[in-house]
Amino acid sequence: MTTSNQYSTTITVSPLPPGKVTTIPNSIATTKALSTSNTYSISPSTVTTAGSCAYGYLSGSNCVCKENFHGSKCDLISNEVRPGEGPVVVKVKVTIVVVNVKYSSELSDKKSSEYIDFEKRFKEEMCKLYSDVVVCIDIRIISVKQGSVVVEHEVLTNVSLTNGNEQYYKAVRDINNTLSRTNSTPGETGFLEFDVSRTQVQESKLDFAGLCSEVDFIPEDMRQYFYGVNESNRLLCVSNCSSFNPEFVNCNEGQCSISKTGPHCYCKTSGEFWYTGDRCENSVSKAGVIAGVTIGLAVLLLIFIVVVVKLIRRRGKTGKETLVDNEHHWYNAWEGENFEKGQNRNSASNSNNGSQSSNSGNREFRPALHKVNTDVKIRTGRAKVTH
Repeated sequence: MTTSNQYSTTITVSPLPPGKVTTIPNSIATTKALSTSNTYSISPSTVTTAGSCAYGYLSGSNCVCKENFHGSKCDLISNEVRPGEGPVVVKVKVTIVVVNVKYSSELSDKKSSEYIDFEKRFKEEMCKLYSDVVVCIDIRIISVKQGSVVVEHEVLTNVSLTNGNEQYYKAVRDINNTLSRTNSTPGETGFLEFDVSRTQVQESKLDFAGLCSEVDFIPEDMRQYFYGVNESNRLLCVSNCSSFNPEFVNCNEGQCSISKTGPHCYCKTSGEFWYTGDRCENSVSKAGVIAGVTIGLAVLLLIFIVVVVKLIRRRGKTGKETLVDNEHHWYNAWEGENFEKGQNRNSASNSNNGSQSSNSGNREFRPALHKVNTDVKIRTGRAKVTH
């Protein structure tokens, strides 16, 4: 589906805890008309990508996504997924006590070789026993505890949604009857013996909400975000981004999508607003932002001009003061030089006259007599008397 809106990731909504069961009434399927356009992709979508494709394959520089997946890296799954017609996988929870196996702490460590060997043996032997009454798809061990060897596990079988509750109850009863009639698995070697008196089979209603946890094409790390709905005896898996889910994440002015980390709100951008917030609930006016930025820049420009003018005026004033100081210094130096020359002339004149009046000189005056040339002859013109 092509849309004109642009989306940008804003924040991740905290995912719901794994294993949470939400019961969704079957009436949802009859009271609401489900939209088929949002359920799955009819054909693979091609989008540009710069990296690897999570749930698709790379064709040139583009990602070709598998059915029910979309996004630039095919890492987003559709919010409503239909697994198709046919039986669905259900789980029956059982606890038995194995008495012919000695307990050790290694059996509680799922990475130890002892646990791996025991798990393989347990699945093979118990599936032989359960296959007589149900379709044994798999055995999934939940925990191994001390007390002989207490094994809590799930038996995976399948039922039809047409009469799913009846088939589920029948599977629970058949497994319970089988375990109550025998104390060991069939076979001459490798068989397991267990304490019949401590066997427990959990009886409960068929959990539609949990059926999507076993849908193969939903990635295992995304199954916790999907819940099952009975849509006219067909399974519909809806995520937290679907309005058919009671835990619906409302992204308001945005689009909700599911990835490995859970529901995300992708806020859209319109011609007039940007949308932000955990659920894209806040709107920011583009015109307001532009006006605010413009006013802010104008204020900054005005402040800059005022500062520049003040600096220029201060620099001009400082230049004038420097010029006056330089002129004053030059004048003082010139006066000092003239005064020194005058002293030298007076010194020479006084030397020629041979005497100096004690009242005519400056007290600070110091004649340099050692520089006077006593060999110089002075000629004096004859005095003329004018009547």
